[in-house]
Amino acid sequence: MSDLSRVNRLVVLLSAGLCLALPFIFTFLWWLVIPGLALAIHSIINCRNYIQAVSVGWFLGIAKSLGGFYFIWATFPLTGVASGNPILEWLSVGLFWVSTSVFMGIGGVVLGIGLHWLSEHKPILIPFIFPFLLILAEVVGSFFASIIFLGPGAFLNIYLAHGYVGILLSHLPILYPFVRLAGVYGLIFVAAVFGILFYRLFFEENLTRKTSVLALLSVSVIIYVLYLSYSPIPYVKNESRYLAIDTYFSMGVAAEEQNLLVDANKELLDAVVTAFKYNPDVILLPEDARLIDAVGSEQKTLAFLQSISSDTKPLVVDSARIEVNNNTHSYLRAFYYDTQGSQIYKKDKQYLIAEGEYISYLFSTVLSLLGQDQLLRSASEHMNYIPGPIKSYDSFPDDFPAVIFCFESSSALSAKLPDKNNRLGNVILHPVSHSNFHTPELFWYQLDALLRTQAIWSGKVIISATNMAQSKIYYPDGRIETGDILDKSSLWQLVGYEL
Repeated sequence: MSDLSRVNRLVVLLSAGLCLALPFIFTFLWWLVIPGLALAIHSIINCRNYIQAVSVGWFLGIAKSLGGFYFIWATFPLTGVASGNPILEWLSVGLFWVSTSVFMGIGGVVLGIGLHWLSEHKPILIPFIFPFLLILAEVVGSFFASIIFLGPGAFLNIYLAHGYVGILLSHLPILYPFVRLAGVYGLIFVAAVFGILFYRLFFEENLTRKTSVLALLSVSVIIYVLYLSYSPIPYVKNESRYLAIDTYFSMGVAAEEQNLLVDANKELLDAVVTAFKYNPDVILLPEDARLIDAVGSEQKTLAFLQSISSDTKPLVVDSARIEVNNNTHSYLRAFYYDTQGSQIYKKDKQYLIAEGEYISYLFSTVLSLLGQDQLLRSASEHMNYIPGPIKSYDSFPDDFPAVIFCFESSSALSAKLPDKNNRLGNVILHPVSHSNFHTPELFWYQLDALLRTQAIWSGKVIISATNMAQSKIYYPDGRIETGDILDKSSLWQLVGYEL
């Protein structure tokens, strides 16, 4: 192999990595994912052996994931744990970013091995198998990411979808039929199809212009037919009013001084009382708003809510930290206060975020090796969540909305898993708190994409109520909107949605 050939192959490989990473950082470059996939195919197919294919595939997977998880830098400087050492905090964020990308990037190894085998044994099948191979690679990457996140509050899964190439196409309405068929996985399929077309048009010397035109026309016809047959479900209003309470309580405001906690509780109660004046059917509070702490107990909270004057008897959905095992662990529990039926229904969070809700084994080991045992103990006092025991909606009335907790929206399957039998209502509630972040625009971009695809795929409306972010509604026809601000103070605002 000549030096020039090596240089050319290196340039192609680096270009592929940049094309797959940059769209997640500069979102207006979303279209680069298509040539990026074509360059990735070219780089892998031209590998001389499996070792090269594995190395190239892993490099590309890591590069894509570094772009996909770049948003994690919005957590710096850290607000959850005051280490007093900015260098340590910078290294911690960097370790999370790199380690997650390295393990998520293992999905690229699957792509490398699969494409190399096809190129040697069944090259004619590459255009037909590559889309499924890319989906498999993304799912395998999610599985290996769950390994790096293992800890007291974690389990092996394939949920994490940040950095999926399909996210970059989620804003294109013409592709919504693929979302309706298979969620974000349908968009991965589309990206792969266009990637292989791009590769064949620009890298295969023996491909005729006629064949190229026929291939493009075939794909265009398929997309058009799907659009006519599987267009997103238009939302039909059912005359319900939902009210989301957005709050602006930074992490640690309530944790540092008791008087600030009292003020936060007072503001929260004021927001709830004000919300009742607008006669909503459902009131949603942000994740871990802890109305129960402000009032005293579950039954006292229900009695308090029933005592508020209103023309309606709304369903109020709150969530709170429940400490267990002698305060060594906690659950995040949603409380559905049915003020009309005088009942309380509960659902526990199952999918937790490492280094936000629990400390992964990797980070606890690193902190111990660095002699940061005091910092580890301090962090573990509030990052000690585990999945709660209440996993199902079996006791819930049929018309009640399901719930997707914060970070559960990072799973491509969240809107499908809460209600496997499609028994619950046509609305999914999404309580959120982003107090760990500092205006994470790139994170919100990916979350919007994932929630849009889940709303289209499930055919349900998703409504969020947020702490340190903006409430939104995601329709099953692909629309994303903000609601009407009905009232506000310096620490909260009421956002109304007419469904």
